[in-house]
Amino acid sequence: MAGSASTLWMGDLEPTMDEYFVQQAFSMMGENPVHVKIIRDRLTGLPRGYGFLDFGDEEAAERALLRCNGKPIPNAMQPKTFRLNHANNSTGGGGGGGGGGGYQQQGYANGGGRPQYGSSSNELSMFVGDLSADVDDTLLYQAFSQRYPSVRAAKVVLDPTGLSKGFGFVRFSDGTEYQEALVDMQHSLLVGSKPIRVGVANPRRAAAGPGGQRVFYRNQSSDYY
Repeated sequence: MAGSASTLWMGDLEPTMDEYFVQQAFSMMGENPVHVKIIRDRLTGLPRGYGFLDFGDEEAAERALLRCNGKPIPNAMQPKTFRLNHANNSTGGGGGGGGGGGYQQQGYANGGGRPQYGSSSNELSMFVGDLSADVDDTLLYQAFSQRYPSVRAAKVVLDPTGLSKGFGFVRFSDGTEYQEALVDMQHSLLVGSKPIRVGVANPRRAAAGPGGQRVFYRNQSSDYY
């Protein structure tokens, strides 16, 4: 596969979701990965529930992430949503029963874990609440990144059915822009159809989850994840 900038991790795959299925699912969403690799156990040959998709360039990968993440997967036998994130080249190919094929997903303890929406040591996370139902990752990202170039990611939190819970998080790499957004975006109508709330998202605690760590956030008196 190509470099990590053009590669996405995809998790929570059913055993029947092979390379062809994943390729077709993205095609139906208007996106076309140039290569799909489902990771399989080295001993049994069975899928491990995740894989990697190369989109050829960083722009195409970012577009696919924003447009598809959290959306229902077409033709899935059971209701299922896309679980996507950026991928990093790992230093090792994995050992034991199966490896990550030379890739490691960002924010995961290992290649098959679930993502933790957390910022790196030099990034700041902002809570965004009172989101209208039409706001997805793409709209949230665009609304903030058009005004603040240091925005690195945006995530609307979804319920198990793929519907928005009405809040999300935005990551900044610049502290000045972060502070400006806390003021300027409070009660803004630039995101969705109603005024939003913004606040500092602080890590509250980390609890062990399947395959890694799960990060929780606190915004003032309420807890979010």
